[in-house]
Amino acid sequence: MRQPIIFGLKAGGVLILISLITYLGGIDLFVNNWIVFLQFLIAPVFVFIAIKNQRKSEGGHISFGRAFLTGIVTYAVMRGVFLVYSIALYNVIDPDLKYSVAEAAFDNQIEMMENWGAPESEIDKAYDQYDDLPKRYEVGAQLSFYFILLLLGSFWSLIAALIFKRKPKVE
Repeated sequence: MRQPIIFGLKAGGVLILISLITYLGGIDLFVNNWIVFLQFLIAPVFVFIAIKNQRKSEGGHISFGRAFLTGIVTYAVMRGVFLVYSIALYNVIDPDLKYSVAEAAFDNQIEMMENWGAPESEIDKAYDQYDDLPKRYEVGAQLSFYFILLLLGSFWSLIAALIFKRKPKVE
């Protein structure tokens, strides 16, 4: 299981690098919906690559269980590394960032709701929830989100394991 851990560390580093680049690029880039989507898209790609690499290192075959475990370990390590970085970023490095991010994300949300013609009552509900947005970046909330993401990682690992499982050839 050493290979998935190492791969998870590298993948976590990539997520941190993307986050740092967008952080240095300013709040508008940091909360850009496409960047957030890219970060969520990258995670399953790393799971698929990790399982494929594990199969290759085992001579071209891998059981479903081994493939699933490889995927989930890779995903958990990757997200764990990013969790530590996120906690440090929002609570130690730049504690005011959670308020800036919440405000910018809220502005994006209201703009999208208006563009899609959301009823005024729904927009009002969003305003009522505004004060709770910075709480999403506190340590407890980030830990909870990590475990929710592990469910998503389990899904991606399951799909990838089904795709890449391969029994050894019997001669």
